Amino acid sequence: MTEAKPELAKKNQARIPSIDVLRGIVMILMALDHARVYFGPTPFDPADPETTTPGWFVTRFLAHFCAPVFVFLAGTSAFMVYSRGMSRSALSRRLLFRGLWLILIELTVVNTGWGFMFAGVWILQVIWAIGVSMVVLSALIWLPVPVIGAVGLAMIGTHNLFDSYSPASQSTYVQDTWTLLHVQQPLATFGATGSGFPRVLVVYPLVPWIGVMAAGFAFGALLRTHKRHLACIAIGLACLGLFLALRLTNSYGDPYKFTNHSDTAITLMSALHTNKYPPSLQFLLLMLGLPILSMPILDLLAARAGRFVEPVRVFGNVAMLYYVLHIPLTHVLSGLLSLVLYDQWIAWVFTGNYPEGYTPKLWLVYAAWVPIVLMLYPVCAWYASYRKRNRRWWMTYI
Repeated sequence: MTEAKPELAKKNQARIPSIDVLRGIVMILMALDHARVYFGPTPFDPADPETTTPGWFVTRFLAHFCAPVFVFLAGTSAFMVYSRGMSRSALSRRLLFRGLWLILIELTVVNTGWGFMFAGVWILQVIWAIGVSMVVLSALIWLPVPVIGAVGLAMIGTHNLFDSYSPASQSTYVQDTWTLLHVQQPLATFGATGSGFPRVLVVYPLVPWIGVMAAGFAFGALLRTHKRHLACIAIGLACLGLFLALRLTNSYGDPYKFTNHSDTAITLMSALHTNKYPPSLQFLLLMLGLPILSMPILDLLAARAGRFVEPVRVFGNVAMLYYVLHIPLTHVLSGLLSLVLYDQWIAWVFTGNYPEGYTPKLWLVYAAWVPIVLMLYPVCAWYASYRKRNRRWWMTYI
């Protein structure tokens, strides 16, 4: 029996500009956040309204959009591939092998770029979460698209019910399983003394990132309809409305409570301060609601001012290459600056043992961020052009 393909209008199967533009925007913001990590590490949490300043808070807040959009659009892009005629079986294999490849890249190339491997540590971050989510999605795509979306939304909406659960009385294997799923902390078993493996820190627990990608896949079906802009506006406003209702009532969906302060800036920061590790329901409603709401505007900009939007779209079109390159570039440049200023490499960035005379400077973060993005553009533009002219199987992995 011939496998059924999605029933989509042929004229709606072109590449949707806002996907690449939105992904390009978050790639650029991601470079800002990582410039902050390397060029402006702070002895305080820049996202904590009680200890930070508005400048540091906004810089960190902008970066919060990156991972949710990156993961969500990875699911959307998978549906776009399916909608252009790829069979479910072929897409399932592609997601499975791409997911495994991303996990390998996280443990090797990305960790080396950050410098963690030199310290004997594996850090499981966003590429790991995307990789595992793709592996899971490779199985989920055999379900009807509405069911995939329902699974994703259920995971996003209910996982905060388990925030208070702790398997402390269980075996270390049970504890580590729960860590992989829902807690940002080191694994107790893998990498233990004498195991012969590096220590492992789970920065991105898998729940609800798997659900975010599944929801993104179902969202792709909406983008292939003739009323996709209305759908984006409705979904975006619904997300933001629910965020405000939950946030202002402190009823459900985030461990950080909204509090009023005599200082208006602190009150606003408290309203926006939601939990990213793992991403709470409130966090995802805000960080996905605004980008989804912006997609009709981005499509319009791409149509009316394509020449100015194209550089951003390039970054979104080759997001994986950009991601892999920007980390070692940021690392090396900040290391060279650290040698000049403090006569030592930047290992202190991650230890908190700041060199004598160090003071975090926000202007330095932005002064470093812009050249980093500009240096990456020629390579990304060349590869985007080369990939367009020369389709090779291995290009799906970069």
